[in-house]
Amino acid sequence: MMTLKQLLETTQPGQTLLAHNDPFDYQGKAEITLEGGDVIYWLFNEKDSFISVNPETDEMVDFRGVEDEVEREEDDPGTVGYEGDNYELSYEDRGTLTKIEGDIPLEEGHIFVFKDYEKEDGGLVRILENEMTGEEQIYAGSILVEEEVTLVED
Repeated sequence: MMTLKQLLETTQPGQTLLAHNDPFDYQGKAEITLEGGDVIYWLFNEKDSFISVNPETDEMVDFRGVEDEVEREEDDPGTVGYEGDNYELSYEDRGTLTKIEGDIPLEEGHIFVFKDYEKEDGGLVRILENEMTGEEQIYAGSILVEEEVTLVED
């Protein structure tokens, strides 16, 4: 088990973590400064996924990129459909990438708008838009607790 502090301060690119018992080959992290001044971190692996860490709220979410389309309700922008389930808007924010460590597919200074939608069992869908490029990415996610994140020792 790793604490949030250990995860953020001691994990080095090239190390492998286990998140929900799935290997996560850590490549680097992005520091995102939110409009309200809080700082969150996105830890990236080689694949199209990342772990979002908010040290202020002790929250960690494991997000993985999805190929499927999210169905948007024109008459209800607070709801999206994904894999046959409805998700309700639960969190929306905007932040600037203020620092990069390691090799990640983002650039400092880029501004991101993200909306999290949640279904009753806690599953999440995040729609992430890069304001600089207009590119939108969709992720499915689930909440992680510290006990579910461990470092794989060589």
